[in-house]
Amino acid sequence: MDDMRSIVQQIEAAGTEGVQVCPQGGGSKAFLRSSEDARIVSTSAHTGTLHYYPDELVIRVRAGTRLTDLQEEVAHQGQFLPFDPPHLGVESTVGGVVAAGLGGSARPFWGGIRDYVLGVKVVLPTGQVAVFGGDVMKNVAGYDVSRLMVGSMGSLGLILELALKVLPAPEATRVFTLPMSPADAIRTIQLHRGRPGLSAAVFFKNVLYLRFSGTHQQLAQAENRLAGAINTDSDEVVRKIQNLEFPVQHHLWRWDASQAEPIECSELIAFDWGGRLRWLDSHLAPSIATSSGVLTCFKPGQGELPARSMRTDTVGWIQERLKFALDPQSRFISYPSFRVST
Repeated sequence: MDDMRSIVQQIEAAGTEGVQVCPQGGGSKAFLRSSEDARIVSTSAHTGTLHYYPDELVIRVRAGTRLTDLQEEVAHQGQFLPFDPPHLGVESTVGGVVAAGLGGSARPFWGGIRDYVLGVKVVLPTGQVAVFGGDVMKNVAGYDVSRLMVGSMGSLGLILELALKVLPAPEATRVFTLPMSPADAIRTIQLHRGRPGLSAAVFFKNVLYLRFSGTHQQLAQAENRLAGAINTDSDEVVRKIQNLEFPVQHHLWRWDASQAEPIECSELIAFDWGGRLRWLDSHLAPSIATSSGVLTCFKPGQGELPARSMRTDTVGWIQERLKFALDPQSRFISYPSFRVST
């Protein structure tokens, strides 16, 4: 309780002094922040599992708990985090994962983080501690408020605790690799999308990686359908792409496409989510049409940064309204400024 009291006191002190608050876990995603002048309030000392009920597929943890520690704990019970969160650093925390809202490779097949957040305890911009949701899916009181914290980047409050749904781990995992062009990869994914057990469809360096996770029978069926593909029990390459462990010469751009359309683009490094999430390496805004998606400069690299501006799409409008409703005095940092192409 002492660490929680310290967090609340820091937020109250910042409010008294008129300084904005920037919640932070392990700092592995600090490059996503838009404000550099706010006072960092860390949850790194607020760690540990509060309760875990494997039979009920529910675990509640403090927000500063490292993601790797949580994954190891549930793995001991033969379970896993189905939202498949990316690791952007060894210090990545559970609270930071939820606040960033970044989905892993399994997102199109198993769902995103919002689908597995049951409840939260947060410190609101007023300094009040509030609890939303519960530890079971049928407890819908405040459930939507809990989901608002996903992807909020600490702009709506500081997450203290999280109740998450876990699932039994698949019997086995196998990755099939097929060399091909980006356009052929998109067509192949569309052909196999919906097949039982498909849990990732990732493209990198002219190779398509299809990961299947499920029963041994489902994997055997997948192998028969993908005759001639190289298969392995390791998903190391899929994990590396999901965790952005590839070289970038300039700025790393993220294109959230509205649909998985074939694309030929010289700046393309890799794509995930079956083709809807694409990573590009470019000093300037990549030369692609963005009318069917959102293009952002995800991580700054070498050279001058592109101009910053807020999102002007529907998501940006919703974020702005939420921020004004829950934090009208802007005591917490704003949603990140998205560096968009012009």
